[in-house]
Amino acid sequence: MWVHRYRKNGKLKFRVLPLEEVVNAKNDSLLKSRDYLLLEKYLTQMNSHINSLKKGVGSRE
Repeated sequence: MWVHRYRKNGKLKFRVLPLEEVVNAKNDSLLKSRDYLLLEKYLTQMNSHINSLKKGVGSRE
């Protein structure tokens, strides 16, 4: 999940977006191309972190 902060009619608005789905679809009218670049980076980092945690699950040291 990712929180998108933006302004509409001078008011700060928030939306909680499903990160992977938004990156894959790339059809959100409120997001700019630079937003997608940032979201792709966040998604890659999140997946790397999750995969690193999976490596430790069930292992005995």
